[in-house]
Amino acid sequence: MGTAGSYGGSARGKILTPSFVPGDDIPIAGGGDPEDEGQADPAGAPDGAVEPRPRPVAVPLAGAIPVDFGNARGNFTSFARSGGHDRRALGRAVSSYVSAAGGGRHAARHMGASRSAGAALAGFLADVARRGVDEALRTLDLPGLAGRPPTEIFAALIDVFCPEGGTIDEAIAREAFVEMIIDLTEIGIADIADLAPDRMPDVFELFVSHAIEARIENDIAMKAVALPANTAAAQRVQDVLCDFIRRAVHDVVTQAADFRQLAGDRIKGWVDTVYAQAFELLRVLGEREAR
Repeated sequence: MGTAGSYGGSARGKILTPSFVPGDDIPIAGGGDPEDEGQADPAGAPDGAVEPRPRPVAVPLAGAIPVDFGNARGNFTSFARSGGHDRRALGRAVSSYVSAAGGGRHAARHMGASRSAGAALAGFLADVARRGVDEALRTLDLPGLAGRPPTEIFAALIDVFCPEGGTIDEAIAREAFVEMIIDLTEIGIADIADLAPDRMPDVFELFVSHAIEARIENDIAMKAVALPANTAAAQRVQDVLCDFIRRAVHDVVTQAADFRQLAGDRIKGWVDTVYAQAFELLRVLGEREAR
């Protein structure tokens, strides 16, 4: 966790999204979002500090059709036991996960709270790009934060964009937002007022990447991440997974339409499409890695 600052874009230097991945005009399938019921334990951080929260364990919703992640879980366990070195096992785990979820669009539907928070974040960043940070904060009734460090501004936005709740879905969105804040300094963002418009997608990428990472780890890797024999190996497992996910999200966001040009009522659909394409690209890249 908190390693995305080391990521410098696609290792191949080009967009990896295959031509058959749905374009921006493909809507996410309708219907209600699946919800995971569980109790998060959001311990308050002292003195307003932002700290990662313990990840809760998913509990299936009563009456929901179960998803069999057994194959994905087994392969991720092999990846974890290798200390993060068996990338073929990682590829099989990720591709199996997306396939078991029903493909990219269906996997995206499991990201309900993270999709809503992502849309709110994208809308805020777009507003900052168009009107400046002071006006964007005034719209959210937070004018007192103008001129404050970006970590303090985004920390205040957690409760605005990711309100606390009792579900796993809501806890994942909050955790992803916290991890995004931690990573801001690592990617060189020291002052949100000086945040160039072309760097705003970097902030959005961080949130989406951490949200997908938290969802996958919660579904198939809760116990496996503790398998490596030492702390360094356990950290490598998380670092490799984080980098793998960030590559896919980066390539999708780079190719997608510029959210700063989208009207407010179109941002949610844009964010939904980003999640769907990111999951589908993870499936494709996972299959390549597994060969």
